[in-house]
This record gives sequence, structure tokens and C-alpha cells, in this order.
Amino acid sequence: MKSQKAIIDLLILQCKNEDRKAQKEIYELFSPKILGVIYRYVPDYDTANEVLQLTFIKMFEQIDTFKGDNFSGWLCKIAINTSLNLLKQNKKYEQMQDINDMDRTEKLIVSASALDDSSDILRLITSLPRDERTLFNLRAIDGYSFKEIAKMLDISEANSRVKYHRTRTKLANVLKQIL
Repeated sequence: MKSQKAIIDLLILQCKNEDRKAQKEIYELFSPKILGVIYRYVPDYDTANEVLQLTFIKMFEQIDTFKGDNFSGWLCKIAINTSLNLLKQNKKYEQMQDINDMDRTEKLIVSASALDDSSDILRLITSLPRDERTLFNLRAIDGYSFKEIAKMLDISEANSRVKYHRTRTKLANVLKQIL
């Protein structure tokens, strides 16, 4: 019996030869995980599914450039970049706003007051304003450096650090208030 990695490697090779059946198998194997990644950046169901489709189209177009062992990580990176590009193109991506906005903080506290488990914490993060959520996801969940984040969001590295730490502090304060 073949290992999971051997199966994925074979599917990748078949996809490089434009095998439609292998493309479908790759899609079915990775789409749930990739949709979860995308949904952290684009919490609208229809838009997230649109980004999912674009991600796989880009992946299949660029599959000849994949040279490595971490196909899932490579695909996640494409998904994140596609999510950010769509937000920018649709003008949904806004300039970083003042994190101390009281109305948003109050809404965040109300959202957080219903926390029951770790999935609720993800909902709390999703309730952040888009700019804060994007920056937080890039750093805390996806592990990008501040330099990479600054480049992706077209802000200074220092600004990415400050905004991240303010958002993290904001989340910690909200959690302290409800726990």
C-alpha cells in the first residue's frame, strides 16, 4: 500500500501532464483544508468559494514550478495570496484603521461573550475588522514574518509590528473581560 506522500507525489506528476482525473483528486483531497485557510481571510461563503476556485486554477497553471516536499504548504501560500489579491481588487481591502475604535471593540466583546470552545475563538478572530483579521491571521496563524506581512499588505514593517501587537492586545483584553 502506498503512503499518502507517494500518492500525492504521483497525483502531482499526473497533474503536470494535465491529467483531469488527477486534478479532480487533488482538488477533492485538498479543497476542505484550503477553504478553511481562505475562510479566515474571506469570511463570506460565496467569495471564499470563488477564491478556492481561483486558487486551484492558479495552482494547476503553476504546478510545473512546484519543486519541494510540502505541497500543502505551497498550496496554502497560493490560497493566502489569492485571498489578499481578491480583497485588494474588489476594493474590500481597506487601509489599516485605528484599532481602538470603540464600536468595534464593543461588538468584539459581545461576540466573545458567547465563547464556548476553541472554534468560538476562531469566530472571535473572524469578527475582527478585515484589516486586523488579515494581519492577525498572517502572523499568528500562518506564521509570516513582519517583513513578509509588510510587503503583502503594502505597509511598513514597523507598522505591521505595531498593528499586530495592538490587535493581539485587543483580543487578550476582550478575552480577559469575558473569562
